[in-house]
Amino acid sequence: MKIFKVFLASSGTLNEERKVIRLFVGAENNRLIKQGVFIELVVWEDLLKNFSMKRKQDDFNKAMFECDMVIVLFFDRVGEFTLEEFNKAYENMKQGNNPKHLFVYFKEAPVNISEINPEELSKRIELQEKIIAFEQIYDSYGTIDELILKIGRTLDEILPIDSLARDGANRQFVGNAYKKVTICTLREVTYHEEIWRF
Repeated sequence: MKIFKVFLASSGTLNEERKVIRLFVGAENNRLIKQGVFIELVVWEDLLKNFSMKRKQDDFNKAMFECDMVIVLFFDRVGEFTLEEFNKAYENMKQGNNPKHLFVYFKEAPVNISEINPEELSKRIELQEKIIAFEQIYDSYGTIDELILKIGRTLDEILPIDSLARDGANRQFVGNAYKKVTICTLREVTYHEEIWRF
């Protein structure tokens, strides 16, 4: 059994995304286990919260360095610890260590103008510019459904599974279910769907 470890980093404002990603990974494992692959999602909520001789964040960073892939999510703020996780993951990856794959997503969604913190907005723009200066790419998403679709497609490309088993490449996420969509033609939106519930 090949265990593929994925670390999820995000600020507390993206709790809904974190919950849905956990459900999604569980559903993916039902499909992938037949191919001898298991995704282990590593989130700080599941790690020990005991006192230690060093900063607790150092324990979380250590767990992240044991992962094959890191997903980092940002929205209306660039949290101190999420930024630290991003920076450390990128530095470790550049040295040829884990994670082997790093993906950064920025949420693009309507917000109340009165709720915008100019300082946080400035940090977000600064981080995006920093990623571009690294000659790297970040992605964005508008809805959780879109994020799940993008993560699913990414996993389909990375995971060591038979190409015939990549039936998730055309999945769409719908509430608490995702559906496999088989496109009949490229120009027409004609499809049939199968729905799997979590």
